[in-house]
Amino acid sequence: MAVASGPASPSVIDPPRERPATVAPTLFGSTPMFRPIGLSLCSLFAMTTATAAEPTRAVKPAATTTPQTRAQMLVKRMRDPNGPAMIVAHRGCHVEAPENSIAAFKRCIYTGIDMVETDVQPTKDGILVLMHDATVDRTTNGTGRVSDMTLAELKKLRLRMNKGGADAPLTDETIPTFEEAMEVMRGKILVDLDAKGSDLERVWRESLPLLERMGVLDQMTVKMTAGRDDHLMDKVPLLKRVTYLQRVVSFGPPLTQVVQSHRQYDPAAYTVVFLNLPFFEEGAAAVKASGARAWAEPFWGATAGGYSDELAMLDPDANWGRLLDAGATVFLTDRPESLAVYLAGKGRRPFN
Repeated sequence: MAVASGPASPSVIDPPRERPATVAPTLFGSTPMFRPIGLSLCSLFAMTTATAAEPTRAVKPAATTTPQTRAQMLVKRMRDPNGPAMIVAHRGCHVEAPENSIAAFKRCIYTGIDMVETDVQPTKDGILVLMHDATVDRTTNGTGRVSDMTLAELKKLRLRMNKGGADAPLTDETIPTFEEAMEVMRGKILVDLDAKGSDLERVWRESLPLLERMGVLDQMTVKMTAGRDDHLMDKVPLLKRVTYLQRVVSFGPPLTQVVQSHRQYDPAAYTVVFLNLPFFEEGAAAVKASGARAWAEPFWGATAGGYSDELAMLDPDANWGRLLDAGATVFLTDRPESLAVYLAGKGRRPFN
């Protein structure tokens, strides 16, 4: 058995040594063997006294850091034109849930989608709710204009599956308020606010204090159309508090020219609506060089030069793939989950 090393102990078989009778052992005696011990204790006593005389120094607490939310991480990704492709779910993940519903947003979060686009408008009693159309006819079991109904009246209705319509099954989902939806998505996913109704400036104006109170401004995006909305840039305070997106339509100047004239607004992406792919291709490199992303919208063929989600379900390479080749790195889509699988298979986006 190993024995710990240390000073040698007297053998139990050795006789004890007698101390000379002439030596009177004292702690601070003059015998050489005691002199070092005495000096060490004196030094220790002096050090202890000096230390006690010094004032106590406060210990600075260790710095604490707030964990980064997924939404904050996605904002950084959106700001990186060389990052992986990103997916924006048009009105939420509504293939297996109603559009603009809590269920559709929860599904997007669960499946790892990057952003949801949602439509916001006020009720008769001034509450911001989520609804794309001016009326509730298509998406619910009711009829009438949103602006003519109170929140209590709207909450009695039930949302229809997917995009709705008279033949679409009813669900247990109700029309959510903007606040209810943001509470579900807080810190988890980016949200693109699309103002609807007859008074868009009212939606932007009333959204700001709500989002500010909830502490979710950092995960919001808002877009304005180049040319048409330029006069609003200094009139909408919300734009200064969120991630700005510059919308461009192909009826105006070339995309490269719009990038030059609107880069002062520091958009994270140029959301391009085009009738022909060359318009998009011409400016995609300029968009990337400016530090922004090129955003395509294949949820409807008319918004992406005829390339669409519907056709992509039959031939994804000829549609989503063609937009990728043209320089698109953000997709507004009605098929977010299928697109996620496709992009992961192409090595363009991690599959969550």
